[in-house]
Formats: sequence, C-alpha cells, structure tokens
Amino acid sequence: MKAKKKFPIQGFGIAFFSLLLILGVLAIRTTAGRYLIQKQSSQAAEPQNFFFASDLLQADSALYYIDPKTSSFAIQLYNYEPDNSLRHTTADIQYSIEVTGGTASPTTGFLSGEKASLVTLKITPTDKEAVKVTVNAAEPYKKTLKAQFVFAKGNQYSITDNIGNKAAVLTMISTDSGGRIELTLPAGIIADPTDSRLEKTNSSLYFNSPGSGIYSLVLLKNDTNHDWTRPETEFANKIEINEK
Repeated sequence: MKAKKKFPIQGFGIAFFSLLLILGVLAIRTTAGRYLIQKQSSQAAEPQNFFFASDLLQADSALYYIDPKTSSFAIQLYNYEPDNSLRHTTADIQYSIEVTGGTASPTTGFLSGEKASLVTLKITPTDKEAVKVTVNAAEPYKKTLKAQFVFAKGNQYSITDNIGNKAAVLTMISTDSGGRIELTLPAGIIADPTDSRLEKTNSSLYFNSPGSGIYSLVLLKNDTNHDWTRPETEFANKIEINEK
C-alpha cells in the first residue's frame, strides 16, 4: 500500500485558520475596549449637559430686596439654557423646595425631559424680614439653587452675567404699583424680542411692570467676551445700562 502524500496546503490551512482565530479574538478585545472608552467618555460628558436653572435662584446663592408689602412672589425653574431652549436636559429632573421665613407651593415636583420645560413656584413670606429659598435637584444629578430675599423699600435692578455667556439676565425689583420702566441699552446687547412685556415706542424701549414684584428679562449679547454684570442699583422709572 502506498503511503498517502501530505500536501503542503493542509498545513497552510491549519496555520491560516489559527491566524484568523487570533485576529478575531484581538478584534473582539479591541471592540470591547473601544466600547468601554466610549461609554466612559459618554458618562463623563452627561453632567455637562445637565441644565437646571432659575430666573432668580443661583448655584452660589443670590440676594434680592423686595417690598415689605409683598404678599407673595414667583420663581421660575427650567431645564434648558436661558438663551437656548433647544438645549435642554433630556431626563426628568426631580426637585424639592425648602423655604425659611415662608412657604412654597408646590414643595416638590419635576421638570419633564421630553421637551424644554418650565415651572413657576409661588413663595408666600411669613417672616417680614427675610425669606430664604433653596431648591435641591436629586435626579438625575444633584444640584442646589438658592437665594435670599430681604424686605426693604425702593426699586432696584441688577444684572447677572459671565464672560462666555450668550445672554445676561436683568432682574428688576419693583416696589411700586407698576407701570412702564424705560430701558436704555448699549449697542452690545438687545432685550429678548419675544418678551411680551416689552413695548417699543419710536426709539424708546419700555418694560411694562404689572406691579410690585420681581421680574427678569433676558438680554442677548453680541459679544460673549463682555461681562455685563451689575450690582444692585436703585432706580425710579428708568434703567440706563452703560459701559463700565
């Protein structure tokens, strides 16, 4: 009987199959490694997209003066950038409210992540000296917003801003019965044109104050490298913002 000849192709096939097996294992490890890196990067980026803000409350606290006769005032909470409602937190935000020197309605709630959401809190003072409001977000991330409201006479305004912001926030504290407040703005900023409380007559711009209370107005900036922050300043019926 003749011995069977061994063809070189058989040894080559085994080696080729082994090579494919090694390459497959390496590919799986590489893919898994990339997935873990991508997952870690995604998790690290999520808090940066967590928008939880207010028209009056701030992360580093804020101080306001309000009319001693004020029976209640409103605070807004929202889940989007103040100057861009298209960028909002996609998850539901759960929060709770703590008030010292007053009561809040409601005391708990959530902002729906399905769209840009806004809620209004009603704060009723019981202490005629000062009221402290703290809002704590628990889900999906923890964040605290707070402010102190001190009772004092006189209209005041302030501007909150930072370099890099696309918009600043003008806060007006009205202690009178309301009316038109004339606004004089520099060329670098414009008032939010969608705000229905604004009225333009010829070359003058007015904010129609409904009465005593706290009101905020978004100021859109042409130059994000400019900081329009202004401290609490008294005014009568006109606010004039100039360059520093």
